[in-house]
Amino acid sequence: MQQKADSLLITVFAAPAQLRAGLVDVSVLIQNFENDQPVLDAQVQVILRSQSGMTVRGEATRAEAKNKLLYSTLVNLPESGQWQIEVEVKQGAKDSKVAGSLVVAPALPFFLGYWRWLALPPFAIALFILNQRLKNRMRAR
Repeated sequence: MQQKADSLLITVFAAPAQLRAGLVDVSVLIQNFENDQPVLDAQVQVILRSQSGMTVRGEATRAEAKNKLLYSTLVNLPESGQWQIEVEVKQGAKDSKVAGSLVVAPALPFFLGYWRWLALPPFAIALFILNQRLKNRMRAR
């Protein structure tokens, strides 16, 4: 989501790309609209509201972000569905807000979320058994 608010250009990113119930990383890039320079001295609040009335808040900080041009927060979305997101930016005496909506898919079942890691040991064992059979076959010749 990218919107102009007063003299700021506010861009909101969320990860993972397909939002699912559970932990979500919300990052905010704040730029001066006239010269596209990043704003690094703001206070940023991220507020998410579900259709059922549940509210989740998080303070986005540069300390949490891997990219220090972004403000980031980790929030837990407990349910799927349509969520409204509101980002409040305070820079000095100026307050700016942008709002939008998100669609959050249901959380992945445990097995589907970790299937790669759970499949690794049986795959390694199968490779070991195949190796041993090929060695035995070579010895028999």
